[in-house]
Amino acid sequence: MILESKVQEFVQQAEDQTGMSFPIKYVYAFGDSPSMKDKLIELVINGDKRATASLVEEYTQDDLDVPVMGDLSVVLDGKGTPRVIVRTTEAEWVPFDDVSASFAHDEGEGDRSLSDWREGHQRYFGREADRRKIAFTGESLILCERFEVIYQAK
Repeated sequence: MILESKVQEFVQQAEDQTGMSFPIKYVYAFGDSPSMKDKLIELVINGDKRATASLVEEYTQDDLDVPVMGDLSVVLDGKGTPRVIVRTTEAEWVPFDDVSASFAHDEGEGDRSLSDWREGHQRYFGREADRRKIAFTGESLILCERFEVIYQAK
């Protein structure tokens, strides 16, 4: 993966500060607006958000590899500034209606309940489905990905 210069600088800073190597596979932000991206990255930084969910079509239509355990990603804020490096600890496909309460809690959004998660993600995935010109239902496959923060800018 070819990394943008500010992401390269961030990764180099992480490697210099930790003495570790960070082979980055993905660079992304959570959410679909700058304000949502800022809110969600703050949940990651403060420790509340340790999971994320994606529609299967985000991978199939965009021809992306599905994250697997051990993959490293740089997560950006709403301005595109690198803020953290995360490592995928778990990734599984689950129908939307079968997402668990523990996963909803680990996503760290809203009141962290499954009902709040479903309500917010129906809206979010509905927008994403409309954008991709696909149907979104309770049977739509969701990638439920858990992660750990392994580097955060000082």
